[in-house]
Amino acid sequence: MDNGTVRSVLVTGASSGIGNATARYLAERGCLVFGTVRNEKAAAELGAIPNVVPVLLDVTKSNEIADGVRKVTDAGHGLYDLVHNAGLGDLGMGCPAKRTA
Repeated sequence: MDNGTVRSVLVTGASSGIGNATARYLAERGCLVFGTVRNEKAAAELGAIPNVVPVLLDVTKSNEIADGVRKVTDAGHGLYDLVHNAGLGDLGMGCPAKRTA
């Protein structure tokens, strides 16, 4: 950032796909990116990217969310933005699909 301010961004679902590409894009442009992932392997891969801090959490588990909030808060930068990309893997978000014969 040109004014010397660290802009921290939380990107959920950063282990692959659009979330990973977004984390990389923002990090390359000087943002400090906190990227959520659900496993240690993904955390190690994400942590290898400069300016990216992996946050191990599942967005469906409140205790993991609380731990993630603490990790971001403890970094001391606050958040400039949030990219909520994590999916739940259930199209319709719990609404059963209507079957037709």
